[in-house]
Amino acid sequence: MKQKLINLLIVSGTGRNSGKTTIACELIHRIAKETIITSIKISPHVHTTAEMTKLIHDGVNFRIYQDIDLNPNKDTGRMLLAGSKMSYYIEARDSFVAEAFLKLYEMLKPGSPIICESPALYKFIKPAVFIIADSQIVSNKKADVQVQLQNADMIINIHEKNWQDGLEEIVFHKTGWQVSFKNK
Repeated sequence: MKQKLINLLIVSGTGRNSGKTTIACELIHRIAKETIITSIKISPHVHTTAEMTKLIHDGVNFRIYQDIDLNPNKDTGRMLLAGSKMSYYIEARDSFVAEAFLKLYEMLKPGSPIICESPALYKFIKPAVFIIADSQIVSNKKADVQVQLQNADMIINIHEKNWQDGLEEIVFHKTGWQVSFKNK
């Protein structure tokens, strides 16, 4: 059984360029007005320490970086620009995603809101809210996308008019992330 984290919101997607970071940044921008947000991006892509600013964990199976660079060309930089107080990048293959995330999770303030962009984390951790970014421009949809779509609290296509409207239903309280409806 997956561990459930009430302070975790995951944004996944049906493939590359589906709008994951755009959705995460829109949520961060809105919620950061009320509370301090931590953002995390998880990917198997290798980065050098210079690119990611500060290496905080260099393990055999994964690396964790803290980004303080307000670079709009990097997803973690975009999250900082949107209002995230702290932004992290986890470099890990799918088989080590849960271990890497939980290592970082131990370092964070207990109960504080986290927005994580990761297609793989949902396989191992149950978030309070799970959002899928979907788009017609994604040609190579991921193999496990149907399972994720069935379990999503919200499916958003950023190419549709007024796509942000559904995000107004997402709130963070002391009891964690909540969404007032299911869009399946």
